[in-house]
Amino acid sequence: MGPGDILTLHYALGHNPPESLSDLLPARSLIYIKMIEKEELLPGSSPTPHCEDEVRINRIVDNLSLDDCAILFDRIRRMSNREARAAVGLQLDS
Repeated sequence: MGPGDILTLHYALGHNPPESLSDLLPARSLIYIKMIEKEELLPGSSPTPHCEDEVRINRIVDNLSLDDCAILFDRIRRMSNREARAAVGLQLDS
């Protein structure tokens, strides 16, 4: 699940996440949303390319601190999806 989905789930289940988490997850979500592939990914060498893309991005954003998110978002916010992915070394498998 993406960071925004995790935060939504906390609230949907009536949990009140700690302030540190309620700040961190939206910051991570901004990075996640910027990097997730928006176009439909068709099965090729993998039967589940979109799910695998989500996993790759989650592995990146799950390790970001709030400061990391601020620095990275400032760097990629005006980039296209493809440029942002390339800036962090993330490429789609062809």
